[in-house]
Amino acid sequence: MDDTMSECVIMDQEKQIHVHGLEYQSTPSTNLHKTKQVSEAATENLNVLSQHITPMKKMVAACFGALLTSLFTTPFDVVKTRLQSQSLYKGYSSSVTPCCHGIFFSPQNMHREFYCRIDPHVPNQASAFSCAATINPNQFAAKNQLNELNGSLDGVVKIVRNEGIASLWRGLSPALIMSVPVTVIYFVGYDHLRDTLWKHWKGKYSETYSPLLAGAIARTLAVTSVSPLELFRTRMQGPEGANGLKGVMNGVQKMVKLNGVSSLWRGLEPTLLRDVPFSAIYWTGYEIMKRNLGNYLRKNNLEGTVNNFEIAFICGATSGMVAATVTTPFDVAKTVRQVTVEKPNMIKIMKTILQKEGYRGLFKGGSLRTIKVAVNIDSIKSVTLPKATKTGTTIAGIIFKDGVILGADTRATGGSIVQDKDIFKISYIAPNIYCGGAGTAADTIFTTDLISSQLELHRLTTGRQSRVDSAETMLTQLLFKHRGYIGAALILGGYDIKGPRLFHIYPHGSSEKLPYVTMGSGSLAAISVLENGWTKNLERQEAIDLVKDAIEAGIFNDLGSGSNVDLVVIEKDKVEILREYSKPTQRPQKHYSYKYKRGTTAILKESIRDLVVVTDGEAMDIS
Repeated sequence: MDDTMSECVIMDQEKQIHVHGLEYQSTPSTNLHKTKQVSEAATENLNVLSQHITPMKKMVAACFGALLTSLFTTPFDVVKTRLQSQSLYKGYSSSVTPCCHGIFFSPQNMHREFYCRIDPHVPNQASAFSCAATINPNQFAAKNQLNELNGSLDGVVKIVRNEGIASLWRGLSPALIMSVPVTVIYFVGYDHLRDTLWKHWKGKYSETYSPLLAGAIARTLAVTSVSPLELFRTRMQGPEGANGLKGVMNGVQKMVKLNGVSSLWRGLEPTLLRDVPFSAIYWTGYEIMKRNLGNYLRKNNLEGTVNNFEIAFICGATSGMVAATVTTPFDVAKTVRQVTVEKPNMIKIMKTILQKEGYRGLFKGGSLRTIKVAVNIDSIKSVTLPKATKTGTTIAGIIFKDGVILGADTRATGGSIVQDKDIFKISYIAPNIYCGGAGTAADTIFTTDLISSQLELHRLTTGRQSRVDSAETMLTQLLFKHRGYIGAALILGGYDIKGPRLFHIYPHGSSEKLPYVTMGSGSLAAISVLENGWTKNLERQEAIDLVKDAIEAGIFNDLGSGSNVDLVVIEKDKVEILREYSKPTQRPQKHYSYKYKRGTTAILKESIRDLVVVTDGEAMDIS
């Protein structure tokens, strides 16, 4: 600990800024305190905890949910893809057409032939999608029929039996890679677009059409950005994936060689036709259901019976299942288009499926997709961070002729609730040093207690009085090390061998040395009083009255500040703590009685709920 740190004496038109023990002297100005800059910085730092959930926090929460759901829902995707891609195999020629002949060595000197199945809808050699050396020409058709999936459960059983249980998670790697950009672009982009449209698109139907348009745009951007990864995942989960990663890569290379790099975005058209209407239907339904459900709960005094998680789950699952069911035909077309080597027309694919399998073929895998969508979206929407709570405070400090005075209000708030009316916000650091704190109460108390303990050990070791500079250095280093995690904005004041010292310390570790300063949600009102009344070499009582007036200005102009005014006067070899020095908001005695007879005010609505229900045992005696 460096007690011999170089220090400049503060002058009339100079301001010194300290960052972790290093000093930087600013250019002279005509004002000791730049009110707007310091006050705005103070307010900005103190409002960190009171802001709404930031896009970054939403992104982290959504990505975390997406990664978890990818692990859980990949088996649904695999079975769904296999069911939908079976449309390729149906309707092909029942006879096995020899495409080439080859003589192989065998002990019996028998001839084996290569046989391949030809797609009658695309009569060319490239349409032959499989070839096997067989003795019996009917062997291939029989094998294909045995492996056909006849439903979701049958698909799980046959895939596990023929390929192993690990095959249910085939395509997990690209799914995990896709989840991050899709989630970031989709959910964060949706929130931003929806809020922007609500703000600028004012009208009767803005609440209905804003989610619809925002969801469609956000989904279009997300789908386009990851379309190549989606194609790769679909091929891994389809029949081609049974040949391993090498087989999938060979298939993709062949496709790119035949059709160009643009073929990596094959399936984008049906994917957009699937996902854009899906997003529009989902978000519109979600917002409408959430709003109507909230109104219903408020109207019937049932707000406490259902929490936010349950509301999000109910609205998200219902809206998601409806949207998934409506858009399943495009999902089937997307799967078929992405697993083929050629580039069949999407309309032709849907017509072929309709001819071969009827309308049921267009909704194949729909139940699995519905379950997956409900789980996927609800897990992401339900992973929410707790809402930040606003805290209110007004603290101030000034240097006067013979020392330093710190002042603070005594109200502790948590949002709109007054948690404590008489809390002491000026913490002990050393016998000659005190610190006012704004922000989170626990952070300010434990941070100052930690530094106080370390300075006590330093005094016992060295036998010397603690320096204000030492406390400032330790606080700034601690806050910088844990920046973003400690919500403590501090005003440090004391008197040592260098005279009266006053520092303004921000939550992220930077600090300023000033002759007067304010912090907290009421700081703007308080600083105006100090700037108007502070002069160099103020007398003791003048300084006390000035700080009192500054804190009272914060109390009267800020809802988060209130109750009483506490002061600490630090002079050479003397400290005086003035608790409840002023009580500007003390409730006056009522002069009249406001008791009215029952029935004076009409009862508009009566609702009775049992707060205590005894189900087992004897009731508690409360007489």
